[in-house]
This record gives sequence, structure tokens and C-alpha cells, in this order.
Amino acid sequence: MDTSSPRKRTRIDPSVSATLRVLELEQAAPPAPPPRSHLENLPVELLSEVLSYMPTPNDLLNVTRASRYLCLTLLNKGNLHIWVSARKNCVTGEVPEPPPGWSEPAHAALIFDGGHCEECGHYTKRMLVSFAVEARLCGNNICRRTFFKNKLILPRVYGQSALQMEVRKRLAYIEDVRAFGQRAFITHTLLSRYYRKSNYQDVVNMYNNRALTGEGTAAEDEAAHEKEIAANARKQEHFTKLSTYRAHYEQRYQSVKSSNVQLVQRWTDQRNWNIADVMAAPMIKAMLTTANRCIQKVKESDLDMMADLLKQEINKTIAKRDRCKTEHSMQQRRADVEKYYNSLKSQANASRVLPPLSDFRRLPFILHLQNKDAPSILNDLRTDGNLPNSALQSDLNAWVKKQHMDFQRLLGYEQWRDPNPDVLSPVERINARFICTTCGTVPRKLEEQGSFDFASACNHQCANMEKSKRRDHVFSSAQFTGDLKGKAVIESAARLVDVDLNVAGADVKLNSLGVRFLCKTCPGGRIIMPFMRLSGHASRHDIMEIELLSPEDAAALLDGLPYERGAKLKYLHKQLGPQDGVKRKALGKLKAERYHKAFLCRHCHTLEVPDDATRTSKNEKKPLMMDGLVSHMKSRHGFQIMGDEDFYRVTEAAGAGAPAP
Repeated sequence: MDTSSPRKRTRIDPSVSATLRVLELEQAAPPAPPPRSHLENLPVELLSEVLSYMPTPNDLLNVTRASRYLCLTLLNKGNLHIWVSARKNCVTGEVPEPPPGWSEPAHAALIFDGGHCEECGHYTKRMLVSFAVEARLCGNNICRRTFFKNKLILPRVYGQSALQMEVRKRLAYIEDVRAFGQRAFITHTLLSRYYRKSNYQDVVNMYNNRALTGEGTAAEDEAAHEKEIAANARKQEHFTKLSTYRAHYEQRYQSVKSSNVQLVQRWTDQRNWNIADVMAAPMIKAMLTTANRCIQKVKESDLDMMADLLKQEINKTIAKRDRCKTEHSMQQRRADVEKYYNSLKSQANASRVLPPLSDFRRLPFILHLQNKDAPSILNDLRTDGNLPNSALQSDLNAWVKKQHMDFQRLLGYEQWRDPNPDVLSPVERINARFICTTCGTVPRKLEEQGSFDFASACNHQCANMEKSKRRDHVFSSAQFTGDLKGKAVIESAARLVDVDLNVAGADVKLNSLGVRFLCKTCPGGRIIMPFMRLSGHASRHDIMEIELLSPEDAAALLDGLPYERGAKLKYLHKQLGPQDGVKRKALGKLKAERYHKAFLCRHCHTLEVPDDATRTSKNEKKPLMMDGLVSHMKSRHGFQIMGDEDFYRVTEAAGAGAPAP
């Protein structure tokens, strides 16, 4: 058996990988320059005339950002009239004039630019919910109400106090609480103004600091910042105008959007088309998005012009949906086959031989069901462990018969026949053991035996095989070879017990002997095991010699060194059995036991402790954790695969008899 470590993927330094990508980009051909816009070829006078028909300043902003030439042209002060015309002729009404010190492009960007929502972080093209506190929120009411609750504050300061005057003079408050999903009856008065918490706290800290240090009175500070306070009042007035325009803009946007959708629905009903397919068409999506963004109503003539192209897109969408539905049905049928296959494997029927899942799907009956035009085939497959009909049973029998002949040929029996029906075929005998030459491993449930019998070999699929190759892999007996060492030791055990391996029931007789087989090849003569472990243990030796101990001798040898069958699966692989109780509690206890130094190597320890002294030799081995025990077996004894016969666990009751650490 190949016990070498699996091949690992070669690691590449990230810096080297990045350098290789840079070199690939440098060696690649440079990308073709984008085509030049026709607007750049127009004289400024014609360009001004064309851009004067822009529906909103937002469209003018998009044109400005299209290229460097258009940006420099439209930001030139000599072309300011283009921005003024776009602001005054906006389809949603005249946009408020920018205050002194603001340019037309900057003012348009403040109003119409999008950004990331302060609550959810998603990008939104909506205007600022509040220009005064610069609140950028998406259209989700949850985000707006959360922002209103957590990031705004209503100061609880009544009367004409000094702090209230400071806040009123220095801070801007939200223009309309309805923009945050609040009730309309909440109105702004001198005592009900909402501020951003961070800005309000800065003013409070400044006020408290001045009160503590006594650097100046409120009147002196007001005189020093008189211009700032006046500018803040003008800004608040302008922000209120912008908030009013924003509410009007959003109302008009929703009205145009609803009107366009209703027009598309009426136009679709006239042609008896599916409205869902029409609305999902990329052409309709692009048209509605552009029209709604420009606050323009779609005309029925626009839809008539694109009817033929729209029909082609709808047909493509329907075809794509049908392909997805067909693929989903195929996936569901394959999942049903896998579910049924797993139910057959889980049945306690040792006589049933099943192929790997990929070969099971290729059986004619299963292949017919997988290609059946049905969303599910659960009604055609029964999961109670019984085969649905004789067709599947016939297909399985034919597959098993072929593998039966191939494995017989592998063992050297070309044309084996026996007139006695009680005589087992060579592949069904317990000394017929096989090893996979492709992966060289066995499943965990077969680690005790160390190799495959005929039934488990037919069901074997290499675990290290790539998923893409596993689906197309075809099972073949050529990937197996006979386990000669395991076969020899099983025949030796049968001779010791005088059991005929050619008839059924030989395994029952040998397994009923218990832990009585002594390995005479291992040094020390202390390694005993049950019959089931002989073939797995034989892989360590070239020629394994065994001896059948009497029950008394076996009990004397195991006194204080208990043999716990399944200990490796339990403590190393954390596989629990029904005797362990509740899985959750047992796993917690098992984890503590695994990392507790309570495991001793049977090859290195005995219970023969001198009566006159305590062992203090430096070579004396201490109890180890399970991971340390695995390393000890590999480094000290050269065992790549550890078995239950190689160690024992020291219990608390036997702790006094264990070797002293």
C-alpha cells in the first residue's frame, strides 16, 4: 500500500504572482482608444444650442464628465449661460439659484450627484435627504428612520438660554422631517429643531470650554462671529429652498415613473404579451431607466418602433428561461438518483454489491430516468431499500457479473466453475483482499482490515480524484491488485482454527474467537489482535507469523493493557458509535480525552514494575496525547498507519498500575 503523502499544490509567492501579471499586461497589446464623441467636433455656438435642450442640469453634468475636452469647455466661465439655461428650463421647474460664492456646476453637483448611503453603504442616485446636515440616504425607509433615531438630536433646552442661542446661531437644522419617514405634524419651531448629533456635540463642547476657561462672554463671541452667524442663516434659508425643490422633484419623478410603467402595461396588453417578460427585457429596462432619470414620459410611438427588436429579446429570454428550467429539472433528477443511491448504501444488506455513484448513473434504467422529461423521479424510485422493478435489478446483476469475472481473472481464476453450489467463488471468500493502485488508501471504516473485499472494492471511488474527473470516471478492476500479505495471514489463521475458507460462515467462526491472535513477527511478543485486524497488520511485515492463544493466555497478556476495538476511529477521527450516548455530549468528552495524556504505546510499555524501586530511567516513555502517539509510531516504530493493537488508554482506575512518568 502506498503510504506516501499526497502531492500538494505548489505555493507561489503573492509578490511574484503580481509581478507576472504586470509583465503580462505590459507585453499585451495596448487597448484601442475609445471613439471620439461627435459633440467634440461641434463649434461652441452649436454645442451651446444643443445642450440648451437638456431636460435637467443632471444631464449636463453627465455630458461634462464624458471627456476632458467637454469638461474644460463647459466649465469655462464664457459658457456659463449654458448652465443658467439648464437650471431655468429644468422640466421639474426652475432650480433655486446658487448663493453668492457658488458656481453653477458646483451647485448642480450638490443637488443632483449621488453617493453612498450612510446607513447601509449602498450607492444611491437620490438627492441629499437633508442639505443642511448633508444626510445621504437611500430610498429605504428603514435607513431613513434609523438615521433619524440615531444620528439626529432634538436639544432639550427650553427658554432663551445661552446654549440654545449658540446652537441656533451656529448650526443648521434639517429642513423637513417628512423626508426621514416621520409624521407630517412634526413641525419646526424654535424649540423643535433637529441637528446632527456630532455637530451639536461640537458646539456644546465649545460652549462648555469657554464657560470653564472664562475666555470671553457670549456677546463677545457673537460679535467676533457675526458674519459667520449671518452666513449660516442665509445657508439655512437656501437649504430650505433646495429641500422644497427636492420634494417637488421626487414627486414628479414618481409620477413620470408610474405613468411610463402604465403605458408599457397597456401597450403589452394590446399585443397579448407577458408583462413580466416585457419588463425584464434589457431594451425596456434601459428605455425606462433613461426616461425616468430625465423626467420624460415615454410615447407609444417609441414602443412601436422597437416592437420587432423587443420581440426578439423576449424570445431569447423565454428560451433562456426554458433552458434554465430544463437544467434545474436535470439537477433535481440527478439529486433524486443520488438520494436513492445513498439509501441503498445505508441498508444493512451485506450481500448487495453496488457500483460507484458515477457508474450507477450509467445503468440503463437509471440513465433512462435521468433523461426523463419530468421535474422529479421520486415517484419512480423507492427509498425503502427495495429495488423498484426487475429492470434495475437486471442492470445491477449484469454489472456485478462483469466485475465478478474481472476480479476472478485478477486473482488468477480465468474460468472458475464448481458443481457444488455451497462452494464460494474465489472473489467471495474472506481471503480475497484487494488494494487500489490508484490512490493506495482505504476508507476509514476499512482501516482496521487494511484492504478491500469484493463488495467494498466495487463501491470504491478514489477520494483524491478531482471532482471534474470523478463524474466521467469509469470503474475498472484494472486499478486493483491482490493483497497477497493479507491473503496469506488469513489463510494462516484459517489453518490454525481448522476452518474451510471455501464455504460460507468462515468469517463468523474466526471473528467469534475474539482478541487471541498473537503477532510473532513484532518484537516483544505482546501485540495481539482480533481476526478482523490481521490483514491490516500484515502490511507492515514481509512475512507475518501468527499464533492462536488460549483464552487464558490472551486474558493474562491483556491484563492491565486493555484492547479497545475502534479506539483509533474514536479518539483520532472522532467517530462515535451508538454506545457513546448523546453525540453532542460525547464529542465534548471525547475531545477532552484526546488531548489528555492518557495513551501509551503497547510496543514500549509493560506492567512489570520492580517492587523495590520506582522507574526513573530517562528512556522510560510517558503517556502521550493522541497526536503525540501518532508521531511516536511514525518516528520510533516506522508505522505510517496505526492500529488499535499498537496502543492502549490508561484509565483513572488503572492509573496506579501504569508506568510512572
